[in-house]
Amino acid sequence: MSLRLVIADNHPIIRSGIRMLFQAEADFEIVGEATDGKEAIALCEQLLPHLVLLDISMPNLNGIEAARKIKKMMPQIKIAIFSSYNNPEYITHALEAGASAYLLKDEDMDKLAPILKSVADGDTYVSKETEEGVSTYRKNMQEHESIANLLTGREKEILQLIVNGQSTKEIAFDLKISARTAETHKYNIMQKLKTHDIATLVRFAITHQLIKARP
Repeated sequence: MSLRLVIADNHPIIRSGIRMLFQAEADFEIVGEATDGKEAIALCEQLLPHLVLLDISMPNLNGIEAARKIKKMMPQIKIAIFSSYNNPEYITHALEAGASAYLLKDEDMDKLAPILKSVADGDTYVSKETEEGVSTYRKNMQEHESIANLLTGREKEILQLIVNGQSTKEIAFDLKISARTAETHKYNIMQKLKTHDIATLVRFAITHQLIKARP
């Protein structure tokens, strides 16, 4: 039985190239083509393919979000992300969204069919040149999460206000607490994060993604 495949990419030339590649593959049947993430989801609901190949960057809904929705609604469908971006963050998010493979568009196209066959069999694929970056990214995220867990919810809230440039008096006013309580929280945050001045605290918080810098 042929593996039923849906292709989703907003570039007609890329879809055409993939279609031509799989015409010589007796083990595959391309049953649908989509130009964006929402259309890919609709085709998966209608056609119930074995596999879907999603471009990561598409209008209306990107490949990662489309993968997440497809996997939630139709967990039996195997997903491969097809991307120009060798970005550890993107790769990690794609795998967490339910993708079984993350393929780079500049890889040898002859590898595409064998990789998708292995994905259909339950394997996971990430190209060797991306593995180290993904491992480092995940390690860093675990470190950030571990550091973030040192702070209470109130301390994180106050840290965000400090990074936003608010004074102790302004923080106290916004949170309806005394200035002394706000100062105590600020002192506890600096002790936990082993920082000794506001500038260092702000840099540490942004570097470790404890908060988001104000635009």
